[in-house]
Amino acid sequence: MINKKQIIIPPRIIKNICEFAKSLHPKEFSCLVSGKLSERALTITGLVYQHFVSDSSSSVLWDNVPILSNIIGSVHSHPDENALPSVADKRAWSKEGGIHIIICYPYKKENIAVYNSQGKQLESASL
Repeated sequence: MINKKQIIIPPRIIKNICEFAKSLHPKEFSCLVSGKLSERALTITGLVYQHFVSDSSSSVLWDNVPILSNIIGSVHSHPDENALPSVADKRAWSKEGGIHIIICYPYKKENIAVYNSQGKQLESASL
């Protein structure tokens, strides 16, 4: 179960998330997250960029998402200073499963939060 495992996000992934969010500000961005599950931890191994549509209050991935066995969740930005999931985030996550990352303005490591598919923040993330 993901909730009980440590979640590791390597520095290069954090850097990519921060840079992508900054480059699209004030619009949101979205991408998928790939990872590897071991007995002790879930390690984020990469970001899978897809076409998406966004504005300052939402971002939506296009439906042509590839089926990859290592996709374990998503990441998206909030262009304000709130990294809490919206009602729409929670609704989408409940259908998708996995883990979900939100980065909020000003898009630094400290502005990253990790949630499960029910919208509960996971404190076990190592950033």
